[in-house]
Amino acid sequence: MRSFFNLLSIAIAVFLGSVAFADTPQEIMQKLQGRWTIEDGVNQGVDVPEERLDGCYTIITADTIISYDRDKKETYKAKYTLNTLTSPVQIDMVAMQDGREATALGIIKFEWINLDGEKEFSLCYSLTPGARPTKFESPEGSTVLLFELQEADSDDLQTRL
Repeated sequence: MRSFFNLLSIAIAVFLGSVAFADTPQEIMQKLQGRWTIEDGVNQGVDVPEERLDGCYTIITADTIISYDRDKKETYKAKYTLNTLTSPVQIDMVAMQDGREATALGIIKFEWINLDGEKEFSLCYSLTPGARPTKFESPEGSTVLLFELQEADSDDLQTRL
C-alpha cells in the first residue's frame, strides 16, 4: 500500500511540474518557427517511402508552413493558426488549391528535446473538411496524414541551400 502512495505522489509531482513549466503560446510559436526535415510520414494509412521523404523539408514562420521536395520545389503552402489551450495543441491550416481555399484541421505533439537531444514534433491532420484527428495515427482507408518532423541541423541546411 505504501508503494502505491509513493507512486501516486511521484505521478502527481511530475504532473504538477509539467503544468508549472508548460510553454506559453508565445514560446510554442517561437520554438516551432524554423526549418524542419520530414523524417517519417503516413499518408492515409500507407507509409511514405523513406526515399520519397529524403531531402524534403518544411519551413515554418509565425503564420505559414511551406513544404519543399528534394529539388527545392514548393509542394505545400498554408497559413496556419494554433490553439495552444488544448491538449494536444490544435492546428488549422488553410491552403490555396485550384484557386480556392482548402482547410485542414489537425493536432501537434511537441518533443522539444528528444532522446538524441534534438527538437521534433508530430503533425497529424485530416483531408476531410471539418474533421480533426483525435489520435496521432493514420489508419488505412482514412483521410488522415501523419508526419514526424525534426529540426534541421546545420548540415541539413547547407545541403538544401
